[in-house]
Amino acid sequence: MFPADVTAAVQYGPRAKAAAVHLNQYQMLPLKRTGEVMGDLFDMPMSEATILSANAEAAQVLAPTVTAIAQELVNRPIVHA
Repeated sequence: MFPADVTAAVQYGPRAKAAAVHLNQYQMLPLKRTGEVMGDLFDMPMSEATILSANAEAAQVLAPTVTAIAQELVNRPIVHA
């Protein structure tokens, strides 16, 4: 029996999606190249749409943290940058 969060015949897990987000957002690889690297390294190439979806999911999960950090910066009398 599959875990409850497995809802499709083929599905990327959270670590694979996190790796794609890292490559695309932090390493600044273009979408096409990110998909190719996922195929080269892990034998699981990803489409551009899948990478965009993973990016959107990560943004949603991280939104409260980003908001909290921004609010802390606004509340500080001095921000060193």
